[in-house]
Amino acid sequence: MPKRAHSWGIEVSNSELRALRLERTGDTVQISDFTIVPFLDPLPSLHEDQRTAAIRGGLEAFKEAHRRSLKGAQIVIGVPGHESFLRFAKLPPVEPKKIDFIVRFEAVQQLPFPLESVDWGYQLFKNAENPHDISVMIAAITKARRLVVTEAFKQSKLTPSTLTPIPVALLGAMSHIRQKLSHEVWLLMGDVSTDLVLTNGEEAWVRTFPIGENSFNEEAKYPTTPEDVAIEIERSLGYYSSLYPDFHATAAAGFGGKFNDPSFRETVSRKLDLTVEGSAEFTPEVSLDCESGLLMRHGDKMVVGYGLALQGVGLSRFSVNLMPKKTGLAALFDRG
Repeated sequence: MPKRAHSWGIEVSNSELRALRLERTGDTVQISDFTIVPFLDPLPSLHEDQRTAAIRGGLEAFKEAHRRSLKGAQIVIGVPGHESFLRFAKLPPVEPKKIDFIVRFEAVQQLPFPLESVDWGYQLFKNAENPHDISVMIAAITKARRLVVTEAFKQSKLTPSTLTPIPVALLGAMSHIRQKLSHEVWLLMGDVSTDLVLTNGEEAWVRTFPIGENSFNEEAKYPTTPEDVAIEIERSLGYYSSLYPDFHATAAAGFGGKFNDPSFRETVSRKLDLTVEGSAEFTPEVSLDCESGLLMRHGDKMVVGYGLALQGVGLSRFSVNLMPKKTGLAALFDRG
């Protein structure tokens, strides 16, 4: 990766397109630009071809406003946790040259689809004190879903060089902000699901559970409560602690959805005996030309874009690319 680079991280939510630009100089990065492009209609209310058209419209507006900064930029996009697959496993002690084979075997065992029908990748986690203690994060998306996710980008001639699960982007973003990791809990609530990310400082674990902001609709027969969210978090913490008995977190950071509500966070905190903070935990470096105050007010919407763009400039500690290699390389040449 060159000493100077720039990247756009783009997230498509149900209501808007969110994009954030990072500039890298050496081993430091700054946010140099960001934008939010609302959709006229919520994407779930549209048929698939209409959704693609709506996303393309947002991308065209984004492209028109940022044409110069797109030249030569890496484009990294995210796919929601509930539309992708993340699996974790401990690897048996093997020679380094056999790791690829073992990981492939794990992927065959753990992914719910044949490997030929998915795009997949992985990242290894190595124990600093024991080089033979290796874990793996396997990420995948069905090829059919990847084509749907990237279609509007392709039509807008913004084919991404990298596609990554949004929980991995959250992990990368907050790991970069924190720098020195200990025992961390991060949560990201979308419309239909919540991503929970845990790390002990060396390796990570992710669970996506089916409670999102829409789950709290008061018109539902059995509306979700903050206690339900606390139960899911507690269940995940219990499982992770069974794998890593030394894991003990005293605080968490929650982004998006109901985590923007202080009373919601307070209720969840009380049920868990764990302090849940909000988007104020997202404290990146921002260039002088960027509206830092406005950015911080939208911190819950920009943390994913930050993590995506970090992968684009090669500074994310956690990264995986689900784009086919030929497609990713072609995307770079398309943008000069």
